[in-house]
Amino acid sequence: KIEQSIVEESIEHDHIIENLKQHIKNFQKFLTEDYKKACAKVSKTEKVYAELVAKNSEFLVYVSTLTILNNILFKLDAIRSVLKMYRSYLVFVAPLSWRQQHDETLRGKVQSIQFESGQFATDNDLVETLDIDKMVEAARIELKNPLPARLCFKTPDQMIYLFRTMELQSREYLTQLSKTDAPFRLLQERIKQLKQATKQELDYFQYYIDSINNEISRETYNEAHLQEK
Repeated sequence: KIEQSIVEESIEHDHIIENLKQHIKNFQKFLTEDYKKACAKVSKTEKVYAELVAKNSEFLVYVSTLTILNNILFKLDAIRSVLKMYRSYLVFVAPLSWRQQHDETLRGKVQSIQFESGQFATDNDLVETLDIDKMVEAARIELKNPLPARLCFKTPDQMIYLFRTMELQSREYLTQLSKTDAPFRLLQERIKQLKQATKQELDYFQYYIDSINNEISRETYNEAHLQEK
């Protein structure tokens, strides 16, 4: 019976050993497969990271290019605004007869005082907002129906003559204003009063001097008369 038990235990032991070996083999297989999967995931992760770095570099290139293009657009819009402003100014200061025929804001109107009461204005909304979409849309609308290229002043000498004329008119206006304005009239009144007061003082001093001279003459006469006696 003991021998039978030993045999059964030996068989059970061998069975356990076989199961253990199989478990170890399965566990080693699991570790190997898991390691392979981990290596594959690491490789895939490295590949994805490399692609991400490449995409990031590409994105930075796009951002840099977009920034350069935006700067170019802003510069072109600034040039457009300056040219538009300069054209408006040249039209605004042109003679009224020329403006009546060529200025789109006055076309069809009769010549009257309204031509002389205009205001030169600038459009700086886009400069304040820096909205590219709005800027491009405004430029697209303007370029779709551009203003006619007609200017009264075609040479720099004409503008210089205009500025010189404006300078002379301003000087004449200021000169005339200085002669007719209230401060000038007040100054003239003060000068008149000062001259009158000065004349009165001079007349008083002259009377005082004449009185002294008369006294001196009388004393001299009396002294000479006493010496004769």
